Amino acid sequence: MTDLQVVNRQKNELGKEEIGNAAQDLWPWECALENPELLDWKQGLSNEEIQATLVRQNSGFPSQIKPHLFISGASPARDIGKLVSLGISHVINAAGKSAQLDSQVFQTCNIKLLEFQAHDDDDYPMLDNHLSATREFIAQAKSAGGRCLIHCMAGLNRSGILVASELILSHEMNALEAVKELRKNRGNLALSNKGFQIQLLKLAEKHQLLGPTPGQENSIIKVTAPCTRPRQPRHLSKLEPKTALDRLC
Repeated sequence: MTDLQVVNRQKNELGKEEIGNAAQDLWPWECALENPELLDWKQGLSNEEIQATLVRQNSGFPSQIKPHLFISGASPARDIGKLVSLGISHVINAAGKSAQLDSQVFQTCNIKLLEFQAHDDDDYPMLDNHLSATREFIAQAKSAGGRCLIHCMAGLNRSGILVASELILSHEMNALEAVKELRKNRGNLALSNKGFQIQLLKLAEKHQLLGPTPGQENSIIKVTAPCTRPRQPRHLSKLEPKTALDRLC
């Protein structure tokens, strides 16, 4: 092997190590997002508050995240009467044709509509493709004194990552706080797409809004993640851990 080949090989290995370290840096937050028991929206709420929240979650109406921002699945978004009663002036359909809305009905009710075909796949670049247009549309609604509803099919992943990103960027919530707020309104299955979780964490990291490391005293997550990502044999990977702590080990 020539000296040049040795140098190139060393650079290659160094690059791989740097990529691995960068991914590892996000692991404590990724671990918290992957385990709903750790980031359970019910934590810190009284029984009365939990029951009141469950009633809102199951009301069939879009969930209000902020005064100008709502989230739902496709069904509530098709109910024009509900949208008008809530003062919704702008609607984002993140599921495209599978949740297509009647644009003429929306025009008649003076509701502006933004639709795009996003995919609920781990490797789909949701934020690269749609965050900029989404934030611009939300800003238009807010500046006009209106309200914006973001929906997909179930109101969990595609709309969920867009709402959580808005909470991080416009309201300076850290990543875990934003997802907990989302799950408080949509349940613990919200943002369960692991690829979307990583996209959100990278966005938060870029804007220095990851928040305290899980396990630290000032974090909303009190359990410390393991130093390295667990590597289970394939035949064990389908076993369901019994507790949140088991899932971390």
